[in-house]
Amino acid sequence: MASPTRKRAKRIVPFLDAHEYLYGVRVVERDPASHEVTSVLCMFCAAFGREDDPCASSRRRARTQKTKYWSGPTFRTDNYKSHLTMQHPVRWREYQDLLQEQKQTYFGAVQALPKSGSAATAQSVQVESESVVDDGQVLTFLLDREVVVVALGNVLFRAEDAVEGDTIAVFESTLDPSDTEDQQRSDGTAEVRVVVRSVRLFHRVVDLLAVGLSFSQIAEICQPLVTPGIRAYAFVTSMARVAIGANLQALSRILQQSWAFSLSLHGVDRRRSGETEPSMFLDVCVRVYCSSSIRMFHVLALPVESGGDPKTVSEILFETLAKFLLSVHKRWSQKVISCSTELIRLDDSSINSVVSAVASSLAQKVEQQALPGFVRISNVQTSLDALVQRFFDAFLLADDAEWHSHLTRLLAYLQRQVNVGNAEELHAASVTSCPCVPGTRWWKLTDVARWFDNARVPIQRLLARRNASVAPPAIWWLELKVILVVGSTALKTRAGLREGYASLFSQQPQRISMLRLALAGDVGVEGPLPGYQRAALRDQSGSGEMIGSNDGMFAVKPHSIVTFVRGTGSWAAELFDNLNVHERQKIIIVVADKILDLVQGLHGLAEDVEERGSSSNTSLSSFPPVLPHQVSLLHPVDFQEIIRMYRPRLAKTFSSDRLALVETQHSELRTAATGEPAVRQLLDTSAENLASSFDQFWEALRPRWNMLVEFCGGLATVFPTASDSISNASTAPLPFTTGSQSKLAGFSLESRLQCQQFAALHALHVDAGW
Repeated sequence: MASPTRKRAKRIVPFLDAHEYLYGVRVVERDPASHEVTSVLCMFCAAFGREDDPCASSRRRARTQKTKYWSGPTFRTDNYKSHLTMQHPVRWREYQDLLQEQKQTYFGAVQALPKSGSAATAQSVQVESESVVDDGQVLTFLLDREVVVVALGNVLFRAEDAVEGDTIAVFESTLDPSDTEDQQRSDGTAEVRVVVRSVRLFHRVVDLLAVGLSFSQIAEICQPLVTPGIRAYAFVTSMARVAIGANLQALSRILQQSWAFSLSLHGVDRRRSGETEPSMFLDVCVRVYCSSSIRMFHVLALPVESGGDPKTVSEILFETLAKFLLSVHKRWSQKVISCSTELIRLDDSSINSVVSAVASSLAQKVEQQALPGFVRISNVQTSLDALVQRFFDAFLLADDAEWHSHLTRLLAYLQRQVNVGNAEELHAASVTSCPCVPGTRWWKLTDVARWFDNARVPIQRLLARRNASVAPPAIWWLELKVILVVGSTALKTRAGLREGYASLFSQQPQRISMLRLALAGDVGVEGPLPGYQRAALRDQSGSGEMIGSNDGMFAVKPHSIVTFVRGTGSWAAELFDNLNVHERQKIIIVVADKILDLVQGLHGLAEDVEERGSSSNTSLSSFPPVLPHQVSLLHPVDFQEIIRMYRPRLAKTFSSDRLALVETQHSELRTAATGEPAVRQLLDTSAENLASSFDQFWEALRPRWNMLVEFCGGLATVFPTASDSISNASTAPLPFTTGSQSKLAGFSLESRLQCQQFAALHALHVDAGW
């Protein structure tokens, strides 16, 4: 009698520390004896709850809202992924785009509680509650009257938060009731004192707001720490208001001590989870030189509706923005030196083009209020990304996304073969790993296309040996090569647009035109064509020897497309020659149409940058240099002319003696550049390392020429750089309620954005000794 088949033992997959930041989970229970992990918690559930179910109406049973836990001893990563993809799709996608350092701190303020609380846990919470409420500590902020009355009491006012009897934060007047002159002549400075009577609870609320929790979620988490009698989540809104006021006051002091600063208008889609319609905001940020470095801080987020005339919308937004900035710094219009926007082509029908038009019009209104020397600039990188993405999408999404389907199926197959050790061809070629599915962002797809191109031979051998049905057709490989060539060329231009101080924004049209010329030269595109050739191209009705762009400005011969495709490699030429007539004609038409569309878009973008890229009265091509190796070459007469140009701004902050010291230090730097080898070496190194930031350029020279650096720092705020962007966490969807949108600025949104920079602003506050 045959022995029964032995049941296969279940494979144990132990918990790894890396799971915590890779999948957003936390260990909540361990075995008391072995200390092995026995239970982990989904931090997405703990922080945000489960996202709205798009299929809720068709389900027979409601989807559970319970917090997800996984129990050991086996912790399979596919179980994590399945839960995150199904229950937290939006936030999971955003989380995967974060850097490792950002992932490790993403849930830093969220408490990880075990599935069933023990007596020890309850006792711990009770002790913490008593210590928070009864520790006797207070936190006091002195605020200017305008910050409280205008910013908090007008722009960000919420009638539902005006609750009497709030004992956690108290706003008090500091005016002396016995001093009539103090009351009559006060300019509003430090006129309001706000007292927080629970310091640890305050910082807890700030931390939770910063990671995106709603007021009600925070109230529930912090309720055990609150004195009995405090209404629902009134303490959360009260503390949020204090945090915003304290931030604005700190920002006010920074702007008062700076001689110049710049504004940045950045469009962000802040739709909530499950929403299909965009919810666009203009994030207004300020770039300022303070504490020996250039910093960027959020000021206000303004909603932008898709309907309406952009100029009319911008007038309404400017009225709110000007009122808000005036409450922060009365002389803001006399110090603002530039305003940067993201330029998106006006012929783009998307909501992004509407936001771009509103931002451009708003920047013009800021310029009208500013002193001479103001610079209005537009960053073209977003538009470049949109054009190249459209080119990639034309391949990825054509024929029901057939090309992308081949890509994902092939990647999945290769990953399996590598994992099970059935990919000898790849190992022989030193290909030991496969890339993950990259999404659809063109710069990530370019990297994946490069991997496929490098590993093409062993991949094709593996597929042939296994007779795999996932093997893509020959035309797929040819289109992958076309995508790689275009993407690689575009990446060089994109990197050039992100070089910051080394690349003046006046060079943007040139860089875009150079990309157009490079692609046109590679493919053989002719144009811009004169009018009579465009007319002849239209008359041939597609039966001629040229394929034209939509506007007829550019054209390419089919023979040039064939030469381009075959010229990408001998293997490509062989694949192309083996295609049938129909397949050859298809790839010629597809590549020609997509390349022409991209070239036409790049040409129009360069023209738009020339037209809208900078203000008419001041050009960045003549903007003063700000880097040490450049400043050291300036003749004293030229430097004095720069001082004269910006004297109206400088006079608001710099005394005559400080201005004289700036000129003296410039002269000393010129002398040291020629007479001191150590300084000369530092300047030469600075000139060679163009990828450095302003702070890195001046770091070794700052102690000796501090006033000169402060002057150049104010000028350098004009140049937006890649590091200026607000953190990824700030652009994620926010679960604010409709009641908070009764005014232009949303209180819930501002609470979150301001709390995200609370620690950074007040660290500067402490360092400066304010």
